[in-house]
Amino acid sequence: MFSASDVEPVDGVTWDDFEDAAQFSAMLLEAKDFITSKRWCQAVLDMSVGIAEPGVVAVFLARLDVAAEADDVLWLVVGDLPPAYLVVDDTDSSRDALRTYISLMRDWVAAAGEQRDTSELIPVNVEANPANAEALATRLDLLESLLARGG
Repeated sequence: MFSASDVEPVDGVTWDDFEDAAQFSAMLLEAKDFITSKRWCQAVLDMSVGIAEPGVVAVFLARLDVAAEADDVLWLVVGDLPPAYLVVDDTDSSRDALRTYISLMRDWVAAAGEQRDTSELIPVNVEANPANAEALATRLDLLESLLARGG
């Protein structure tokens, strides 16, 4: 069974600031709603969190009850950016998962910015056009700075 090096159960996360706690709760709900909207996901069994910057980004590790052909452990990335799920292959930590997310989204940004086909890239919940590509690129820059400072 997959185990990440830098996650903790979401039930153990506490915040000193009420607004941070509310934003974290909203991101947790967004992650659960996002993954359970997939036809192959029956339920979320367990959630842990690695990276949490309330209102910006959260990287969760989810254990799922899924259809036979689907992965039962996935990374979920949510926040002020397009939500995504990632397989745990080659990602030992939430930081690795966020780096993978950034890389996949950078591919989408390049294609959308040049108005190329994005259908074979990571799904993004906005229209693939230069304006949306630029907006996402700005958010990805923020995520990279977060990783650089150890977030």
